[in-house]
Amino acid sequence: MKHYLLITFTGYILLSCTKSHTLQETPSIKTVNRAVTPSIPNGNNYVLLWEDQFDGAFLDTSKWRYRAENTVRGYATILRSNVTMSDSGTVLLAARRNGDNFTASQIATHATYLQKYGYFEARCKVNGSLGPHSSFWLQSPTMGQTLNPAVDGTEIDVFEYHLNNGANIIRHNLHWNGYGADHQSTGAINTIPGSGTGFHLFGVEWTPQEYIFYVDGVERWRTSSAVSQRSEFMLLSMEITGFGGNRFNGTYPDFLEVDYVRAYQKSLVSNAGFESSSLSPWTSWGGGISVVADGNALSGSKAVKATGNASTAAEQVISGLKPNTTYVFGASAKVSSSGQAVKLGVKAFDAAGTELRKDVTSTSYVKNTITFTTGATHTSSRIFFFKPASGTAYGDDFFLYEQ
Repeated sequence: MKHYLLITFTGYILLSCTKSHTLQETPSIKTVNRAVTPSIPNGNNYVLLWEDQFDGAFLDTSKWRYRAENTVRGYATILRSNVTMSDSGTVLLAARRNGDNFTASQIATHATYLQKYGYFEARCKVNGSLGPHSSFWLQSPTMGQTLNPAVDGTEIDVFEYHLNNGANIIRHNLHWNGYGADHQSTGAINTIPGSGTGFHLFGVEWTPQEYIFYVDGVERWRTSSAVSQRSEFMLLSMEITGFGGNRFNGTYPDFLEVDYVRAYQKSLVSNAGFESSSLSPWTSWGGGISVVADGNALSGSKAVKATGNASTAAEQVISGLKPNTTYVFGASAKVSSSGQAVKLGVKAFDAAGTELRKDVTSTSYVKNTITFTTGATHTSSRIFFFKPASGTAYGDDFFLYEQ
């Protein structure tokens, strides 16, 4: 997303803003309700895998790394000192001017977290001045190497905003095949009243077949062009590349303010949080399984409960898996009293009849994951929530996805 060819589309979403210098210096207080599922039509099918709410005193470098430090990109030098944390739980990425010299900022998960497919969302307040442009985007570490975007990856601009063409303009773009003579791109432009002021949600749903771009949970563009089939990393950037207009006419410092960034993955588990109040399509044996709303849910209001003096279990067959493919199964579980245990597991996924389990003995919810690889002819597996002895246990937010 951050190349310097003179190409019309360089970002996924463009947000225009007229924030004053004073407002940008004073970050807004958070009022967002941090939902577990994303605010898109099929959000309940997704499980949260990664997030940063920027609530610490310092940038969490286990999640983010300063990227392109001390290099000149466009007309500005990238500096880590331009990335600061606010007292209200946001991160500020600044663009600054010192005479005829400009500095900018960029952070990324290139060394900490990459993901293939899913829904990626950031809650942002965009820059308010002519000159800079702000962005949330995904990038592949191998983009353009073989000129096959499915293999090499695609630059997915989840949003890019500048004021060069006016306010309240949202751009969504893709770039692939490198940034030289073979470069290709496509994009869409939407004018959305009010999108340049205050916080807004910018997201992209990336599947093996297409990308769907959203602003505040509303679909704005859908395309099947250049769909990447490899894992990519996330970036936040505030830069001065020329796309944002005459940098000398801007008011500095100017900021991109970000409340949170989240990465979700689509789960293959049906009724994963039991919010339907029914167990189906799960099956059970042992007589001690029920769906309850007794204050023991991790998210939502309901969870699965295993209780009684005998062993009991809930199970679900997951169909439609790919042979010779690695998947991740997981859930959150807890027991009611110390000394008890419940088992999360997966079986019937290969010819050897392998069964993998994780024991949970905590009295507060713990998320466990199990990685498994399907056999050469296997296209299904069976997941289970198993209480082997007397006691009570709870499970919630089950998931299974392709790694």
